[in-house]
Amino acid sequence: MPAAPDAEDESDDLVFQLGYASAATRPFGDDELDELLTTSRANNAERGVSGLLLYHEGSFLQVLEGERTVVEALFDKIAEDPRHTDTLLLFRNDGVLRCFDHWTMGFHRLQRSDAPPGLNRFLETGATGLAADDGESIRNVLLGFREGRWRRTVDS
Repeated sequence: MPAAPDAEDESDDLVFQLGYASAATRPFGDDELDELLTTSRANNAERGVSGLLLYHEGSFLQVLEGERTVVEALFDKIAEDPRHTDTLLLFRNDGVLRCFDHWTMGFHRLQRSDAPPGLNRFLETGATGLAADDGESIRNVLLGFREGRWRRTVDS
């Protein structure tokens, strides 16, 4: 019979998680998205941050998770980035299990044809059509997305 995990070991897996939506100040081309992902993945790996980034027609939906001070500082930097506008904090959860641990920044460019139910308003109106009270619903959709529902591939 395997030994029960130590409480200390289990708490090591708990992280701070933050989700937000934002609008790009201008559309991102494939090369710009590739550059953004390359830089983000390297920085996130160094900082112990994991997450998921969805992009659709100039709008971003992202989950970041890791140590609270690191994630909050990263979010503050993103909110001040001139490439983003209308940044909306959707949820913040402290002491949750890491959900995107295999991705320093999983990425998917959403198309209407592969959109998960629950993201319809995001796809119709972009980041500016969301409200803060959409946060928990969106988090649940993204967790389903991570599990393989509604997507064919995610670049990691």
